[in-house]
Amino acid sequence: MDIFPGVPVTISPREAIHDVAQQRVYEWRAAIARAALDAVARFLQTYLATSQARADYIQYALGPGLPFRYASVKTLVDSRETKNIGPFQSAYILETLAYDFAVTGRTVEKSRDFPYSALTLSVVAVERALQRWTTEARAESTRSYLRAIANLRETTWIQIMQGAEDRAAADAAHDMDDMGLLEDDGLQDERAVVDESDDDEE
Repeated sequence: MDIFPGVPVTISPREAIHDVAQQRVYEWRAAIARAALDAVARFLQTYLATSQARADYIQYALGPGLPFRYASVKTLVDSRETKNIGPFQSAYILETLAYDFAVTGRTVEKSRDFPYSALTLSVVAVERALQRWTTEARAESTRSYLRAIANLRETTWIQIMQGAEDRAAADAAHDMDDMGLLEDDGLQDERAVVDESDDDEE
């Protein structure tokens, strides 16, 4: 497999380079999971004083529409309908993604591609971190989230990446020491749909 063009190196399964690279991927994924646990715990302990308040919040955050994915959810006065603001830009999602930015040196300016895998892993890790505070479990989330993330607009990507970069630059990330999931397998749930309506569309 040609990994480094112009460099005479062949990467094969079960060889040293392959195994080391695979191990680093496992470590990266585990570190993102730990970053999500830390971000969610800090959020819950900072803003919600009692166990009941945390339980109520998590029930809401993982409820219809999965509000935990958004920076904020507003209720429109006239219609009483809700408006989702900032998809995949909640504080704990950005803080988790900021870990990836910090350890990889990723920035908006230097990125050649959008970090689909890193954002997908961050969202799934945050959802599972929230679930650890409850007894309810959800399955098949990774494919659905990646489907939604794969269809994000460029402007939304810039907002997400800028938010993660800002947090990484402010040392919000924590010092903690493939994904062919886009095939249409018929799986459809609310994780695969995200509201990207502009904030000024009211």
